[in-house]
Amino acid sequence: VAAIDLKERKVIKKLEAGCVPHVGGGSAVVVDGRTLGFGTNFGDCDKTVVSVWDLDKMEVVKQVPVSGGTESPAAHENAPYVAVDIISKDRRARTIQLIDKKSLEVVKTLDVGGHAYFPEYSTDGKFLYVSAGYSGDEVVVYDSNSLEKIATVPMESPAGIFAHGRVKYMTRGLSPDEMKGAK
Repeated sequence: VAAIDLKERKVIKKLEAGCVPHVGGGSAVVVDGRTLGFGTNFGDCDKTVVSVWDLDKMEVVKQVPVSGGTESPAAHENAPYVAVDIISKDRRARTIQLIDKKSLEVVKTLDVGGHAYFPEYSTDGKFLYVSAGYSGDEVVVYDSNSLEKIATVPMESPAGIFAHGRVKYMTRGLSPDEMKGAK
């Protein structure tokens, strides 16, 4: 993954990101005064990790081992965990793994009962929603702190939770006219 100075239009740093980085669905959250970014890796890699970066210093903090490829990490300032969905063709696809934001270790794996897609926290961070598609046919709701299942919402083939309250960082590419001037 590259950090780019948009004003100067140049790469200022390259960061280790795992075998097949997928940071478009990444998450960022402030932990103990540091802004941490969490990026995932698609596919079958020899070493499956979630990359953690200090976004203020643009440094790798840790590569957290997880049980498979991952797609969409969910983080919230009021929740103690970063939730990641596991991409797999086997039963691991029914799981999400929870990474403790302070220790940066996987502390729990939850089987949601169907293919787990795009976990997301409620706007206030009290609840974690996970879609359980492909034979699960429901959205599963967990308490963000205890990780106890507190509700299920029947739904035909849910394919992700996308909340408007998610922390976002904006990236901006160059327009075609700017590209001409950058050469």
